[in-house]
Amino acid sequence: MVRKLRDLGLSRRGFLKGSAAAVGALGLGVARKASAQSAAGRPRPTGELVVGLSEDWQVLDPAAHFYIAAYTVHSHFYDPLVEWDEQGNMVPMLAESWKSLDDRTWEFKLRRGVKFHNGEPFTAESVKFTLERIIDPQVKSAQAFLWAPLQSVEVKDDHTAIIRTKSTFGSLLSTMTMTGMLPAKAAKEPGFFAKPAGTGAFRITRVVKGDRIEMEANTDWWKGQPRLAKLTFRFIVEASTRAASLLGGETHVVDRISPDVMRQIERSARHTVARKRSVESQIIGFHCGKKPFSDVRVRQAFNYGVDKEALVKDILLGHSTVADAPMAPDVFGYAKQQPYPYDIAKAKALLKEAGYADGSPEVELIVMKGTYIKGLEVSEAIAGHLAKIGAKVKVNDMEVARHREARAAGNFDFYFAGWATMTRDADFALWRNFHAGEATITGNQLRYANKDVDKLIEQGQQTIDPQARKRVYADAQRLIWRDCPWLFLYWPELIHGVDKRVRGFRQEPNNITLVRDAWLE
Repeated sequence: MVRKLRDLGLSRRGFLKGSAAAVGALGLGVARKASAQSAAGRPRPTGELVVGLSEDWQVLDPAAHFYIAAYTVHSHFYDPLVEWDEQGNMVPMLAESWKSLDDRTWEFKLRRGVKFHNGEPFTAESVKFTLERIIDPQVKSAQAFLWAPLQSVEVKDDHTAIIRTKSTFGSLLSTMTMTGMLPAKAAKEPGFFAKPAGTGAFRITRVVKGDRIEMEANTDWWKGQPRLAKLTFRFIVEASTRAASLLGGETHVVDRISPDVMRQIERSARHTVARKRSVESQIIGFHCGKKPFSDVRVRQAFNYGVDKEALVKDILLGHSTVADAPMAPDVFGYAKQQPYPYDIAKAKALLKEAGYADGSPEVELIVMKGTYIKGLEVSEAIAGHLAKIGAKVKVNDMEVARHREARAAGNFDFYFAGWATMTRDADFALWRNFHAGEATITGNQLRYANKDVDKLIEQGQQTIDPQARKRVYADAQRLIWRDCPWLFLYWPELIHGVDKRVRGFRQEPNNITLVRDAWLE
């Protein structure tokens, strides 16, 4: 029986035996085979669906990003080896089955008869090229840290790949869910990623950078031809404009609907609202490498100085939950902490202790324009809360590109942003944000460093037993919570606006908008 990630408790011995009960959660063991669906079982693809996204997908290279919108778009033309189903189980995709040969060696049996959109066959060479490319220093992949334990991929035969790791790799399968397979020959050609070929349900027909990406049904998809003939993703940054596009019939699904606009959509006879608990953390990231936030007392003071309950109640109308850990409850390894209460006196005392009794810190809070629900309004409220403890906060609502550039270059005091744990595993959440080795343009933009935290994060990645991993990650989270590299805010609810004719739409907890199996009635 396949079991959910949060329910899995597996000993190292049981894991290495490849017990079938271990398949679900981390997928570490022997997976059940999943047969491809026959194209004959579905009607001919018809109709076009248009999805409005709040964020630009930026790139079409699966190894070059950590953008939610990119994952959404990529999920429709790339396929991974494994993925999560709607119940939170790990299920086969391009890999039919897998098993551990020993602590550091994995055998993956691959699906036969699968072709990329350009006609190139999917084989073990595709797996080798895709994964080894990520860890190639010349590629400078944004995802290299996730695959740091990977040593090599051996092609045993066309349909068997042997993955060898330098150490035990507890998050191997969850990491694979976010890695689309590439054609080994074509992907080496210049310009491939301008209009790439995957094995997915749709093939790209047109890309208008910064505006839209258009696709058509892959009638040879190994799972059976899609129901939709055409699929378009549009980049619509303003929340009000996205909602208007839905109500006006220009789009069929739009993401990141604000709670106040949600009421308007609910009143429409032709539309509805879809809601789901997410694995995204809404946070404010401190620059821990420069004053005033290089002092943990200032960071703690700001956590005490913000009334998170009021933000959730008054601005988000209850459609979020105050955070009590550095990652959301549906992420493997989540460990509840004691939330920082709203305590003005405590916050002032900490600022005084840090040397700000007479001269309050003057800082700039940068916000990503239009991306996060009520982001600017929440940020301005936070500035008001912090004024009560003596801090002078200037809010700067930046264009998305400038915001990212500022964070990458370290040109900020603190920033409002969100972090969705795409793999639903603590390895992704903690290493990416809090490991000192990731203090680069693509990771740990907080410039936070704690050697004890680093060791625990590394230990968690290199541990197989799920219960042992949970204990290690709990220890890491206790230190992170104490150090406050983030101003821990809340976990937002996913809210999509949907045309009532749409069927088969899925809200993924990691914020992916999935319409791969959707159709219009």
